[in-house]
Amino acid sequence: MPELSGVPHIYKMKVIIESSMYLIIMALICLFSVDFVSMNMGITQVGQLEQYVEDYIELNGVCQADNSLDAITVQAINQELEGKDVVFSYEYMTRTDDYAYYKVHIKYSLRSAVFNNGKTHTFDGIARVDI
Repeated sequence: MPELSGVPHIYKMKVIIESSMYLIIMALICLFSVDFVSMNMGITQVGQLEQYVEDYIELNGVCQADNSLDAITVQAINQELEGKDVVFSYEYMTRTDDYAYYKVHIKYSLRSAVFNNGKTHTFDGIARVDI
């Protein structure tokens, strides 16, 4: 540390206060950055879950006579999502000669650790099932 013996006392305090303020600002920037990365990782994980649900429905889903999905597929998806703080739902959209189309909804909560606020979001996708 540079020697400040010839500098008045008030300037020594100014240097200490400025340095402390810069360190506090840098700590806050790091805290916000880590929180932002954490939220983005959560969004990415929900996106992967949503893609898994769509793929599972397309591979294993069976369209019932009333245009709903079979209970085995819905139960398997709910078991996979259990404990992951997401809620699965779907709705019938339309059908063609070969496929029935469903809108898939994955509801999840996004929380900020720094501000302790959260919001519920819905990730939507489309899955098709062979008829």
